Parts: sequence; structure tokens; C-alpha cells
Amino acid sequence: MKRQAVVLSAALAAVLLLGVAVVSSGVAQQPGPPTGTLDLVQLNRESSFKFIDNPPRGGEEREPSPGDMAIIGATLRDTSNRRAGRLHVVLTRLEGRRKYVDQVNGTFRVEGGYIVVGGILGGGRTDDAAITGGTGRYAGARGTLRVTETRQGLRFRFTFIG
Repeated sequence: MKRQAVVLSAALAAVLLLGVAVVSSGVAQQPGPPTGTLDLVQLNRESSFKFIDNPPRGGEEREPSPGDMAIIGATLRDTSNRRAGRLHVVLTRLEGRRKYVDQVNGTFRVEGGYIVVGGILGGGRTDDAAITGGTGRYAGARGTLRVTETRQGLRFRFTFIG
């Protein structure tokens, strides 16, 4: 009887250790933050723009002034012109009129999750913002977003650093 108890205890311990090993190996295989690049395009004709003229009032015609805001929504396309997601952005004018500085906060909804960005845009044809995080496939995302103005809209190049 004693021998059976020892064998049973040993077998139970082996099963428990095997279960812990299986659970541990499952946790170790979680994917890390994204790396590499992602290119997306926004076409002007597929975007909406809402201007908010905060005091001092100047109107959209006279150029936005500090404190004014813009809310932008747009369809995103990949480089093959297929729909790839949606863009939601809030811009806040910090300084300037024709030569300006805007604070940008944006979320890119793409297949597999969201990519969140933030930074300063300075009115050039090319600006950079920070990738500050994401969800799903983009959880833990960090890196740089380069925004380039084209005749048809904007080109976005995400460079993930993992």
C-alpha cells in the first residue's frame, strides 16, 4: 500500500510539472512589439475636416490662430490603393498663422489593431511624429511616423523600433 502511494504521488507530481511547463511555454510565446515599416495613404477626396474657431475669432478664411482646432477623419489605403483602415486626428494650433506649429494627436485604425501617434507639425511638406502605442498587433508600438504631403493627400510611413 505504501509503495502504491509513493508511485501515485510521483505520477501526480510529474503531471503537475508537465502542466506548469505547458502553461509557461504558452506565456513565453507572446508576440512582442512590431518592427519594420508600414506605409499608408490618405486621399484628400476621402477625408472630412471640421474647423473649430476658438477665441480670438479669426475665421478659417483669415488663417487659424493659436487655440483653434481641426478634427480630421479619413479613409486609409495601402500602397496598392486597397482600403486599409481609418484615421482620426485632432490638431490644435499652438502658434503662428501662415508659418505655424500644431499639436497633433491621432489614432490609425488598421487591420489587427490601433496605432496611436502624437507630436508637433510645423507646416512643412514633411513632418515627423512619435508612435506612442497601440493595441492588438500593435501593442507596445514605439517609433516614428513620417507624414509627407502629396498632391492627392498625405503619405504615412510608420517605422517601428520594437
